[in-house]
Amino acid sequence: MSIKNRTFSFNRLILYFVLLAASCRLESTEVAEFLHTSTHCSGTKITEIALMGQRCSGTNFLQYLIQKNFPGYFFHCPNGTGAMPHKHHWPFLNGSKNYPFFKNDHCLFVLIVRDPYSWLQSLYEHRELLAYLKRNTFANFLASKVVYQKFLPYGEKVRSFPNILSARNQEIENYFKIGARVGNFVFVSYDKINAHPQEFVNFLSEYFQLEKTEEFVPVNKYKGFGVPYTEKQYAPIISSDLLNINQSLNWTLENSMDFHLQWGDS
Repeated sequence: MSIKNRTFSFNRLILYFVLLAASCRLESTEVAEFLHTSTHCSGTKITEIALMGQRCSGTNFLQYLIQKNFPGYFFHCPNGTGAMPHKHHWPFLNGSKNYPFFKNDHCLFVLIVRDPYSWLQSLYEHRELLAYLKRNTFANFLASKVVYQKFLPYGEKVRSFPNILSARNQEIENYFKIGARVGNFVFVSYDKINAHPQEFVNFLSEYFQLEKTEEFVPVNKYKGFGVPYTEKQYAPIISSDLLNINQSLNWTLENSMDFHLQWGDS
């Protein structure tokens, strides 16, 4: 082979590795966007998917996004047969005998959490959810005692908290405790998947070796019905309520999920 041909072949090889590296960087960026320190994979073949999350955290959106793009997997949502509690069940660990389903190493557990401010605004507007909470003012809503009675696991007693902020702290902390006990777990914020749903589908497929549809299927209907999905706009939270929220939430936990303090315009 002539020096000229060797040079040409070498340049083509260099170009190949440059393009390969660029491709890997793109994939790594896509993975890094959704990769959380709590995310882990057992390496076993996943055949089932289970969804966990608070009310108004985007569970319906994520449910349809997964079901439409990963139709080959059994989906434990919204109700199981008794082995798996409701997706909004209170995540309190009181002995593994009450949670046999969490020992399923062929199931991917997906936890979705929403930015605390928009989550509180959404829950405040949905008066049918936790209807006993005071909603004459946002301040009274934040101060209302919270009692969990529905969707409690077998053998679990009623859980009560002085307010919704305290309940959020404990609820999310316990969700992550569940995540640490199962073989396959992924956390995602609603805000990220709402902004980049196709990238999240690609991440799940790549990281957990899930078979997805050839073409990405978007979710553009509210709760799967015929009503087009539109992002709701909420009135700004006043400074006194912001102060209450900021002083009451566990910001070590919130920051670990990439949620950050807001102080309003003042």
